[in-house]
Amino acid sequence: MAEASWGADPLELYGGFRSLSYKKERKFRSSLAYNGTTSWFNFSAVCIIDDPIKLRVISHIGFPNVDWILLQNVYGWAAHQYQAWARGTLNVHSQSREFVILNIQNILELWVDDEHYFGGDYYGYERAPIVLSLNPGPHRIDVRLIYDVRLMGGISNPTMTLILDAEISAGDLAVVADHLLAPDVVDDKLSSHLVSVTLRNESPYWLTVQCVESMTSSLQISLRERSPFRLAPGQSRPLAFEIHFNGPLEKDLSFRIAYLKGSERAILKSSPITHKLSHISRLDPHRITFSHPSGIVSYAIVRAPNYQLNCSQRRSASLPLILSLHGAGVDIAKSEFSHVFDNLSDICAWLVMPSGVTTWSGDDWHAWGLADAEAAIGALSSWIVSVSWNGSGVDVSRWLVNGHSNGGQGTWHVLTHRPDNIVAAAPLSGYTSIENYVPYQFWHAADPRLMALISSALSSYKHERLLANLKGIPIMQQHGGQDDNVPAYHSRLMRQLLEEHRWFSSYIELSREGHWFEGIMTTPALKEFYQHYLHPSHTSHLSPGNFSITVADPGDMGSRHGFRVEQLQTIGKFGHIKVDLRLVDQLLIIRTTNIRRFRFTPKGSGLEEAEFIIDDQSLHINTGLCGDGGDSYLWFLRKDNSPWTFSCSPNWTSRERRPRQMGGLHAIMRARQRFRISSHSPTTYKIGLQISRNLFQYFGADTELGEFGFETWTENGNLIRVAMGVDRFPKLNTYPLRLREGKYFSIQFEKREIMYLLEEGMGAIFLLPSGNDTLELVIWGFDEDGLRRASRLFPTLTGVGQPDFIFLSRECSYNGLDGILAAGFFGNEWEISTESYFK
Repeated sequence: MAEASWGADPLELYGGFRSLSYKKERKFRSSLAYNGTTSWFNFSAVCIIDDPIKLRVISHIGFPNVDWILLQNVYGWAAHQYQAWARGTLNVHSQSREFVILNIQNILELWVDDEHYFGGDYYGYERAPIVLSLNPGPHRIDVRLIYDVRLMGGISNPTMTLILDAEISAGDLAVVADHLLAPDVVDDKLSSHLVSVTLRNESPYWLTVQCVESMTSSLQISLRERSPFRLAPGQSRPLAFEIHFNGPLEKDLSFRIAYLKGSERAILKSSPITHKLSHISRLDPHRITFSHPSGIVSYAIVRAPNYQLNCSQRRSASLPLILSLHGAGVDIAKSEFSHVFDNLSDICAWLVMPSGVTTWSGDDWHAWGLADAEAAIGALSSWIVSVSWNGSGVDVSRWLVNGHSNGGQGTWHVLTHRPDNIVAAAPLSGYTSIENYVPYQFWHAADPRLMALISSALSSYKHERLLANLKGIPIMQQHGGQDDNVPAYHSRLMRQLLEEHRWFSSYIELSREGHWFEGIMTTPALKEFYQHYLHPSHTSHLSPGNFSITVADPGDMGSRHGFRVEQLQTIGKFGHIKVDLRLVDQLLIIRTTNIRRFRFTPKGSGLEEAEFIIDDQSLHINTGLCGDGGDSYLWFLRKDNSPWTFSCSPNWTSRERRPRQMGGLHAIMRARQRFRISSHSPTTYKIGLQISRNLFQYFGADTELGEFGFETWTENGNLIRVAMGVDRFPKLNTYPLRLREGKYFSIQFEKREIMYLLEEGMGAIFLLPSGNDTLELVIWGFDEDGLRRASRLFPTLTGVGQPDFIFLSRECSYNGLDGILAAGFFGNEWEISTESYFK
């Protein structure tokens, strides 16, 4: 699936599937099928719903003529990662043009007549369908089928299930009640006050929300928006608002949306929406809502510690928390998941089960998902106020993290990237990394330097390479010996690698169990582990005399015993710090590899007048020089081969690249406000709308889509700029990417200039620095074909491996990675890194 973002479609050699007519006898080359060829064939579909305005069709598509068992025996699961195309017809039985809402699950790419869509609904979220305007009659639909083992399983006969839903629009504004997110009521009090509902514009006009009207006098509703909330034609967005009840809480939440259409002044109103509020005891798992760093409303399942437990001599003492990360495709609001810790009610800890915004945790608990988990933890203080809690407090800095499957992988990620917060950890049935789960060996062959670059862009998620960061943290691993979803090999490997790092874990392999079974989160051994490390008498792991830090991406990495790497010398290579702390002597001996800048937090370190010996260079420092607050830092810098210097000033952040701006194209997902999308023509606007849909579909993210020619921004979030043509390429004097004479793509690398003659189908996608620690992501095409090619690489899916900049040729459509002309990372001053690739 990840390779599809790079193109890699063999049928593009023939002009693409869309240009082919059905001919049963025609043969096409295939490395999987018998005799090296495949051809057209017919398949059947079952119509589940068929009425005048709504249609649901389900089809199972496979290739029984392929010897899948033999291929898997030789190449493993990678042999099942196949692709194909399918064609069908959608008939509109109407007398006039209709707006049709189309959603196809398990599909990433499709064509409707001559219109291309990339993104689809691969994970079956059904959150952001495509809004089509169709004339009466037949319409051709071509869909690209991509079998992905992570989603569909490593079965012996890999068959895809395609689910198509089409429905005639009922009006201008759709308020999607099925996607309404509201807090639970806890002992007759709202657990939180934020609500979100999905709105979709099914009209050809821009719609502007005026307000959310309460249908009862006791319910007060206020929009969180400080500016007009506008929906472009075909756009879906989450509308956030706050609710408060005057007097006793009601059983239902009832409201409607007031809005304007186009330039009309008459206020229109949606049909009323009624949502039944769930009433739950504060000691039972329940849902709270909170603000994700990007500004959307998210939710988590929380449970307070039982106040009848004797957890401390002081009832108000702060207790640690269990941070539990769910697996792929799991809705934690369902009782079978929200109650998995019910037989662990006697634990002296809070329980937080974040949603990660989506059932796939957005991006596998990485930048987007981990930010959601941290925001959920931060929301506990608001919960305490909302429900008037007078029991034990919460220590939001001390976590026992656990997780199952994809959440087990997420546990390794949190362990290796937030070690200062971890009391103990229990990764259950988790895989090590994406590349190790289903290897990329069947990707289209490319230059080894380029393959290394793509792998480097994924290095922050190669947890098997980051185990130095968790030495000293108690770990218990658990895996089912019969697990055919995530083989026990992954846990066995991590245990072995831990030993190589002079650390260890407790390991339990349940010989008769598979991937999931009842009680998996609270087996007897796990309960004992939780009780021991969450007991009030337990002291968190102390700072060792010596420790190490390994960093792939400073933007992902938190602190380790007060040290945090903020810049690497060469981006794209791992950085390492080894610290020998001799507190009695007020001495730190530090060795670095590929480290340019790091910071140290003196508070709580026990150091006062200290000697820092960094790479054999001695610095005598009064650690109180920068203040004694928790946000007072000492910054250490070494430029190239110059001596180390230190400073208390953060002024460098206004001139150089900051950690939040690093990490390949995925850095754009470290959003602190909603995304903004800029375009300048009907073509670029369509691509912008597609990106907006994908952001909402796969991350639940909100985007403000500019109306080209009339763009006014009220916030300063990360900007996505969609541009086409030589006159629309960004012009920055100090930026290393530019166009020359309107016909060359130029890259300033070290003291030379690398130029490529512009041709049809070329495109580029790259990061730009912006103000206030934000970023701009530019998606540019020489023509429409090149623009669409570049837009595929917006970081929607995990495992793709996009570095900071990519320059593409038309050959990517069939050669995949091998069609890349240039790609790489930017350095700390936005220069081209030496780890970059040029064809």
